[in-house]
Amino acid sequence: MTPARFALVVLGLLALTLPAALVACRSLGGAAQGAIALGAGLAVLNTVVAYGLARAAERRPPKAFVAMVLGGMLARMACLLAAVVVAIRGLGVPQVPLVLALLGYYVPLLVFELTVLQRRPAGTETR
Repeated sequence: MTPARFALVVLGLLALTLPAALVACRSLGGAAQGAIALGAGLAVLNTVVAYGLARAAERRPPKAFVAMVLGGMLARMACLLAAVVVAIRGLGVPQVPLVLALLGYYVPLLVFELTVLQRRPAGTETR
């Protein structure tokens, strides 16, 4: 699956699930719903970037592959941490809905990403 198609599938999953999550949590108020949307969006962005890096790295020599994957993971973790800290400390976003939504989307999307990467036959390139 190309990175563009992967991004479309992940955005489709977000479009299908986020409205239901926001409706289910409407009693928490607008700030909590915004935090849920932000957490889901951060998880989606993280997943799409991770998949793109993994696909780009698979065409590299082993040392470059490891550097891209691990360096990308470190950079994404730092960016996610910075975004969460800025959202909570700087913007006053409610922390529990933000973190629960981030983790609630991150874990299933990580499983999806790894499943897609694992199911690709070794050495095949798709356009």
